[in-house]
Amino acid sequence: MHNTYTHGIHLTAMLAILLFAVLANIGCGDQPLFDEMAESRLKVVIKGTFESNAPGSGTWVGLPTDDSINDITPSIAAPTVLMLDFAEMRIASASGGSEDRFANYRQTYSVPLNDSNAFFDGTGVEFRCDDVKIDKTYGRVKLYIRKMIFNNAEQYYLSDSGVWSSGTPAETIFREEDVYGLDFNQLMVNAYYDSLKENADDINRVFPLSIPIDGGFVYGENDGEVVLEIRLVFKDFIKQYEYDYYDEDGRHAVYHFWGLSDWLRDVQADERAIGGNLHAVARVYNPDDVGIISGTTVGSGWVIAIPSENDLGLPQSLDDYFIPAGDRTRPAIDPPSSPYLPAANSIESYLDYYLQYEKYKVDYNTFVTAVDDGSYATDWNNYNVNVGEFRLPPLVTWSNGGAYTLTNVPRGVTYNLYFVASGNVGYGELPEEAGDYSASGSNPVSVGDTVNFP
Repeated sequence: MHNTYTHGIHLTAMLAILLFAVLANIGCGDQPLFDEMAESRLKVVIKGTFESNAPGSGTWVGLPTDDSINDITPSIAAPTVLMLDFAEMRIASASGGSEDRFANYRQTYSVPLNDSNAFFDGTGVEFRCDDVKIDKTYGRVKLYIRKMIFNNAEQYYLSDSGVWSSGTPAETIFREEDVYGLDFNQLMVNAYYDSLKENADDINRVFPLSIPIDGGFVYGENDGEVVLEIRLVFKDFIKQYEYDYYDEDGRHAVYHFWGLSDWLRDVQADERAIGGNLHAVARVYNPDDVGIISGTTVGSGWVIAIPSENDLGLPQSLDDYFIPAGDRTRPAIDPPSSPYLPAANSIESYLDYYLQYEKYKVDYNTFVTAVDDGSYATDWNNYNVNVGEFRLPPLVTWSNGGAYTLTNVPRGVTYNLYFVASGNVGYGELPEEAGDYSASGSNPVSVGDTVNFP
């Protein structure tokens, strides 16, 4: 007699074996799917600090205003929350090509501006990811940023009588809900010089933000857990800005909002593009193959460690990272801003407008001359190269004066150590190349060494 039940079991078993064989061979790249599901050995951690560990106490009140504010006296309250919306993350070669999608997950973070949360205390927040390809050389991480929002932004408009309104809270959308604040990410797409180019629409500095992996990254077949640490400089790097526009009623209006410091790429009055000022670095380490470098400093400041040789085996120093202040000075040659039409219907306001417009025409003629003789492009291109070479160091810690410890320092590499006194660096600034730091007389040093700065 035919056993239908037994036949069904055999058929089910055969289908299960066939399904297992198929799935085990359709993983990403050359890795079987079930191998990948079992391993998940890469961990991505994002920090909002200049320091890689033990950052100093943040300044969360009395934040500075940018000198580009020229219409309304700054009066908005300091921000209390940072909201971040990341679409995904990809990893690529040092040139930015041959990229792989290893973290194709949208993730959002709402971060209080204080020293007691993981984003700002040096711990970092995790970003969901998958494993990367084995034995492939990577040199950059691409972070696709959808939104960056600080709360406590205000909107003002110029009335028909020529008086600015008292201000209303700015609103935007975060996590598909209305929130108070301004999404300054939309203003970070271009740096100012980008906005002057014919291909400005093809340039996007935040979608993605291309972040160098210091020292590169190759994941070996027998490697264990690996941490990809990404640092975005937010802490102690916040300033207030003014954004000019015409509202739906044709009135001159402005936002006052909080964004990132323009220490590297200066923002001037009436400029909307503030990109190029989100500074980031990534590094990779195996938690089972790291140690510490410790010692003391006489005063408060930062202890910085960089590999004594680059990827090509050539010696390097802090000069390969930071830049002189002179290289940050942007050219004086740029298009002049046209004056806004007066809101008040008075002879005085129109006379003032026409006087400003006459000056604008003279300045514009000077600008056209600079464009025609080539000095405009030469000066701006040189400036763009200089600021584009700025790099963040891979290892930084804060010292209050006394003992310090650099943690999670990869073994098998020697390092040059430097000390930057806190008095040499103001709020919203980063160390300069010359004059701000002192090199250790013990350079190069190894993991486990004790290095004291007199």
